Amino acid sequence: MLQQNILEQLKQFIDTVSSGHSNPQILTKPALIKVALGFLDELPATRDIVFDYFGILAEIGVQLYISPEMKDQKTGMPVSQLKQGGNRQQQLRAEEYESFSMVKNSLQNLVWKGPPAWCPLIANWSLELVAKLSDKYTQRRMTIAASCNYWLECNAMHALLTLINSCFRKLSNTEAESCVETMLNAFHRYPMTFDWIVARLGGCFPYKIIMQIIQCGMRRFVDNFRCHLDSEAGILDYMTSCHEPQLQAAFKEILKDGLAPKKPLDVAIVPFLLITTNYSDAILQSLVNVFVEQYTDELIDAIVQKAPLWMSNKMFMDMQPSLNNAVLRLQQHGAKLLLMVSKMSDRYIWCQDFLDTSMQELEQYVLNMRNFPLLSDLACEETKYMLWQSCLSTNIIEQQTATRLLLVVSSQHPHIYYQSISQLIRKSYAQYPSSIGALMRLLGGQRGMLNLPSITKGIKMTLEEITLQEQVSNRLPVEPGTDTEAYNTFYNLNMLVKMQKKTILPHMKPQLLLQSLNECMAKIIQILDCTIQKLVLRMDKDASERSAEKFREQQANNNNKNIHDLYNGESDIKRRKLDADSTNEERDLKRMELAHLIVELLNNIEAGTRLNVLRTPLVLKLAVLSVKYFFVGLTERSIIGRGLRPVLPINDRSCDAEKQALYLKALYACCADLEKPKNIEGYSLVSLTLVELVSTDVMYNGLPFPDEEFTRVTMERDMQIRRAFITSPVLWAVLGLIATHRPALCYSSVLLRALCATCLHHWRGKNVNKFQPTDANDELMLCTKKLLQLLTISQLIPPPLSNLHTIIEHFEPPEIAVVLRECIWNYLKDHVPSPALFHVDSNGLHWRNTSQAKVPAQYVDTLRHLMQRKLNKLGPHYHQMFIMTELHVRQPAIAIQPATVTGLPEMTAATAAKGIEIVELD
Repeated sequence: MLQQNILEQLKQFIDTVSSGHSNPQILTKPALIKVALGFLDELPATRDIVFDYFGILAEIGVQLYISPEMKDQKTGMPVSQLKQGGNRQQQLRAEEYESFSMVKNSLQNLVWKGPPAWCPLIANWSLELVAKLSDKYTQRRMTIAASCNYWLECNAMHALLTLINSCFRKLSNTEAESCVETMLNAFHRYPMTFDWIVARLGGCFPYKIIMQIIQCGMRRFVDNFRCHLDSEAGILDYMTSCHEPQLQAAFKEILKDGLAPKKPLDVAIVPFLLITTNYSDAILQSLVNVFVEQYTDELIDAIVQKAPLWMSNKMFMDMQPSLNNAVLRLQQHGAKLLLMVSKMSDRYIWCQDFLDTSMQELEQYVLNMRNFPLLSDLACEETKYMLWQSCLSTNIIEQQTATRLLLVVSSQHPHIYYQSISQLIRKSYAQYPSSIGALMRLLGGQRGMLNLPSITKGIKMTLEEITLQEQVSNRLPVEPGTDTEAYNTFYNLNMLVKMQKKTILPHMKPQLLLQSLNECMAKIIQILDCTIQKLVLRMDKDASERSAEKFREQQANNNNKNIHDLYNGESDIKRRKLDADSTNEERDLKRMELAHLIVELLNNIEAGTRLNVLRTPLVLKLAVLSVKYFFVGLTERSIIGRGLRPVLPINDRSCDAEKQALYLKALYACCADLEKPKNIEGYSLVSLTLVELVSTDVMYNGLPFPDEEFTRVTMERDMQIRRAFITSPVLWAVLGLIATHRPALCYSSVLLRALCATCLHHWRGKNVNKFQPTDANDELMLCTKKLLQLLTISQLIPPPLSNLHTIIEHFEPPEIAVVLRECIWNYLKDHVPSPALFHVDSNGLHWRNTSQAKVPAQYVDTLRHLMQRKLNKLGPHYHQMFIMTELHVRQPAIAIQPATVTGLPEMTAATAAKGIEIVELD
């Protein structure tokens, strides 16, 4: 009876389904659905009929989903979301729309709790059904993501995919392979409408699906290289979002065959992968990640060897434009890829073409204010440090590529531009000078780029970091002999400023660097202040330690202690102290070099001139630093903090008095004129030649003495002239010979000016160590006395100044400095050493009668007051120089004619001998 009832139900079910195709309301009744579900349990043989009925229900749901009457006219939302707010017709049809949900729940329960044989059956049926429905009711071509979003809103399609997913989880390996094959067969039959299903379900078997899709696409590519791979690329792109490791693993596996082809199909692997990257940025990124990970020289060689095989594919020959554009689509490893190509550009011409095209297109994007994925890669921290490292490369192409990439990213991220300037300007380019080209190009900026940041903020950032390094004492240790970042910074700035002045920087706007440095003047002065202050503090500390050490020695002597035993007991302490002193001396020398570079930079940028006016606080600060810098500079090449340098040793090359006399006689013979014995043209020529040989500069070689402040400009030249007289004492003898033939010495005014200026400045600095006595045989004292003697012999200074060389050694260093400035320098400044001061007497001799005119008081009052303080020593000299001179001036003027000199060779030889005695260094 039960069997008969079931058969009657089956007959009635078949009749209802057969007659109800035109009436979906009958087919979607819950009672009929329950009867069909009961047949699966009681009559398994009817499963084909039942599954056909279930397919009809799913199709009804899809038809209702795409039906215009079941959508809101305003929002376009499907009926499933309008059950409460739709009209009555929509609410009635909503039950039909959701009728397949009952089928899905029952089949899913059967999959999880029923016999295992149901899983492959339901999976294959669901795959076939969803493929047919998708192909039949897809109205327009959509992307995979859009197709997934569209069809998953459909209740029936969503239920079918849920069933397939549940079945895949219960399948064995063999059954899974069968289902994957079924899915791929459906993809082959419906490639344009089934791709979204493969992409959606591919997550169940990601690696298998990816490999099968790649193989499928390759076969199509080999058959027709101009085929469209939208479906294959779309599936791979969709799966990349969640299964990128599996995609990269598939790329690694397939590239092994592509780089070592064994089958004809393997030759098409690399062209196929490159063509596929044109369809998806995600596929391109995954392929580049694999390439960067496996990059070796052997890989490059393999690519070069196999490239001729790939060129046989016509599509591959036309893909260079797409490859150039590819690097702009990378969000990772784009910069690294460009730098790899730049390193190979010296070996392969195509690398240069690729770089030029890619960089031009990249810069064009920036000029047009377009955004691109590569920009995010350039802005990350890892890429930034990599580009900075490449800017220091000796490979010019790599260096230029890195610089251009930094300029590109700086248009959108100004802070990277400032950081790049700070990083590159603090590097040392002593070993590879060509590497500074990256810094020059970076400062010049990108032509045509309107929003490129200013270099001023980058230089300010650099100076801020240098200031912190100089101010903080516990900074990171530096290897001995290594230049500090502060030294490198100012050395590079000096070099760049000099190059810009010589217009060697074609990429930089004129005066751009000078203007930026003048805007940073406060920071530069602050660094100079910090540097000099450390030197001064170090000198004070050393002076205090020496004073304390002398005090301890004196105390030990007073207590009758054995100093020898005391020193032996402290030998280890002294040894450590010597080591520390050596380290401190090296550090102080580095600081002094830094101070020199900063001062040189201030001179190069013309700080404080009419074009670069400084504010009053900076002017005052700079004035104070100038004094400190000059003070510290006195001890530059000595041990910092231990006073002035010791007296230079005697020059072993100096010739004796006999050789000097022979030399002077030969010089006299060359200058003598037998027809005109009083002619001095020869000696004037010797004087001019001496200036040409000794003076190192062609400027400021005139006769006048300038203001004493101007000697700062010619200080370096004056020191070199002074050193020439120290190393070659015979110059003093030559000047002595010239001085006896007035006014020839006037033409050597630049030498006299240099000697006077250096003596003046050295006497000023002589009081650095107040405990250092003035020695009569000191080189500075001898130089001063010889200079005064020359001025006296040549009648360039009048009485009583002409007697100054006899008493100069009785004054203190500050007093000597005052006398040289107020008496000698100021007199020669106002009375230019010129031949016009001399007149020719009846005998043809040049003569200057200074005894008839009283010397103005401003030139002698200083000397008078100083001598009055030392009348106990200088009383006779004071009487002769001032009292007798004034009495002689008050007498009536008497024509004084100089004695006629006969026997000129004898007189000259005697004078020369006297000059040799005066100027010879002991």
